[in-house]
Amino acid sequence: MESLVFAFNSVAPIVIMVAAGYFLKKSKIIGKDFSSAGNRLVFRLLLPVMLFGNVYKIENIGNFGFFHVAYSVVMTVLIFAAAVFSSGFVTKDGPTRGSLVQGIFRSNYALIGIPLAGSLFGSEGTSSAAVLSAFVIPLFNVLAVAELLYFSGNGKSPELKRLLWIS
Repeated sequence: MESLVFAFNSVAPIVIMVAAGYFLKKSKIIGKDFSSAGNRLVFRLLLPVMLFGNVYKIENIGNFGFFHVAYSVVMTVLIFAAAVFSSGFVTKDGPTRGSLVQGIFRSNYALIGIPLAGSLFGSEGTSSAAVLSAFVIPLFNVLAVAELLYFSGNGKSPELKRLLWIS
């Protein structure tokens, strides 16, 4: 029972914030203009500042478990490969398949994972999640662009130079 309470106390604040945002939007207290401006503010300024601050607070980066980074990168690639393979059983339509793969492998790591790590493990968890984000978020972006270009309808593999430029 103690584990259930601990898990609830860690996840509940995130769920409450998402629900509050949903109800504020549904009740038209916040509109599309606010959402667009808020997204730009969060993704272009606040999130990078938070990540920098979390990494800056790490006293000794040598104590960070880089096995964790390697494991996360390998598992992301394996989940991506499994999603690409299995999506062919669900649909043959390229753009739909691209969206399906996107929904399977790409997480909401920066918005949900980092606060959850902080709730579960305190500042050490937040710092570890921030370091991990430096590896995983760019990987998400590169894989997402690659598969969306591939499944866009022309069936051609994206050129590496173009892929890296777009990502």
